[in-house]
Amino acid sequence: MTDVNDLYFCTHTLGDDVSLHLAKNVHYKSVRIDVFLISELVYPEHTYTHLVSRLCERGSRTYPSIRDLNRRLEELFGTYFFADALSFAGNSLLHLSMEIIDSEYCLRFGGINPLTEASSLLFEVIFEPNLVLNGYPENVVTHEKQIIHSHLASVINDKMNYARNRCIEETGRGTVWSVSSSGRSSDLENVDEKQIWHYHQNLISTCPIHVFVNGNVTEREMSMLEDSLLQSLPKRRPNKVSQKSALKSRPPRKIFEIQALSQAKYVVSYYTGPILDTDFYANLLVFDSLWGGDSHGILYRDLREKQGICYYVDSQIERFAGVIYTTVSCAHGDFGVVSRSIDQAMLYIRSEQFSIENLAQSKALIKNRLLSAIYDRDSQLRIYLSSIFNELEIDLYELSESVDRVTSCGVSVVATELVKGVEYFLHDK
Repeated sequence: MTDVNDLYFCTHTLGDDVSLHLAKNVHYKSVRIDVFLISELVYPEHTYTHLVSRLCERGSRTYPSIRDLNRRLEELFGTYFFADALSFAGNSLLHLSMEIIDSEYCLRFGGINPLTEASSLLFEVIFEPNLVLNGYPENVVTHEKQIIHSHLASVINDKMNYARNRCIEETGRGTVWSVSSSGRSSDLENVDEKQIWHYHQNLISTCPIHVFVNGNVTEREMSMLEDSLLQSLPKRRPNKVSQKSALKSRPPRKIFEIQALSQAKYVVSYYTGPILDTDFYANLLVFDSLWGGDSHGILYRDLREKQGICYYVDSQIERFAGVIYTTVSCAHGDFGVVSRSIDQAMLYIRSEQFSIENLAQSKALIKNRLLSAIYDRDSQLRIYLSSIFNELEIDLYELSESVDRVTSCGVSVVATELVKGVEYFLHDK
């Protein structure tokens, strides 16, 4: 049986704001390495980070093309590699990840240790990309910019995500919480291969760097990985990244936008305030499930089953921003009835007009998700990463116990404290 202590990361600081985190789990058949470079979430820099992530997949000094890089990954027993850029907890992250088969299963093939080979390759991709003179190859940069342009242009066709992103932008306007896209096309117009390499150099020399290793790794392998990282690091002058506070409530607003689409999209935000207390977070999770996060929620039952005015309902908590976003697909003329029904449903929960059976169902669902997350690599990574950003560590066992203690009154109190923010309605007439 898995030792729970092996699921948590222990941290070793290497200096110059470079940290190495290890979760040693002997039951995984692979080892995963995740590298994060953290910077402020502002445009145009966030767009440039997106472009750098694309360029990281195009080769390195030793393997100068995507074909050479992929061939080398295949030689390392099919090592999986990807790079992306994301916003997390109000920060911009350049993220690179490799998943390598445990060396225990392949040392018989010529004595190759894929972990040390793959980690050296990963650090080369980050710190020594393929360059021509003082910049990336011009044709590579042009191609990747075109791909980003196409991706950003396609977002408008996903009306659900588009509407939600627009509500996020309006709810957090003027703050880092308004950034809902991986970039802006306008930021790419004038940046060239030399400028983006200069930006890449700035990232690797000034950003806090966190390297996460998750799997059955020996002390010798960790020592070799650490040496490889230290040898690859350029001269650094790290900058501190500021801690972001949750949004403060603002007066409610209604925003209407017209586009050609088959179903209207209604998105409403509610300010929760800072989510710092475990018991408050547990009550909020149960509220969200009873509200619109699960199929037995009051919005699903009222808007879809009883009134028949809704095709889709979903609700999600943005814990760091301190906001709940609720999304409804409906007919184009139903803004008024949906808005009133949302308000009425909130009154129902504030006055505890929900069944004990539904409360128990929500608590059981949430507890199962929390316990499953303990054994999920991505969940472990997000939780530990979030504790680095906001200096508040979430213990999933403790949170599960708090969910157990949630009462109808606790859910009602949380609902009463929510403040409506923006009602955004995307429709075609």
